[in-house]
Amino acid sequence: RLAGGATPQQLGIAWRSRAATEDIFENLRESMYEDAPYQIEELATLRGPERFLAETMIVLRLQKRDERVPDALVKLGAAWTVPALEELTTSPTMSPALQTKLTDAARALAATVSLN
Repeated sequence: RLAGGATPQQLGIAWRSRAATEDIFENLRESMYEDAPYQIEELATLRGPERFLAETMIVLRLQKRDERVPDALVKLGAAWTVPALEELTTSPTMSPALQTKLTDAARALAATVSLN
């Protein structure tokens, strides 16, 4: 695929220094206290344990009822979060609007699992 014109970044094989990864996590930590959407493009470059950690950090924002979380998880394709999202859809601690977003996200992510 590389010979076909795909970039190393698109294939997930580009080398990244530890400092670059640390910058991504620092940006994620900072974005948790803003209203702007999470930087999905940057987070999507993470792989393995780093990716899981980033997705977990986002999921934990549901403790603060962060309404950006469902959209971010769908964009990241974090299908492993479906059981938690489904459980939270009926949580009385979540607003009706957030419950709806969680339901939609759980359905979208579950659909990606059934397609694979």
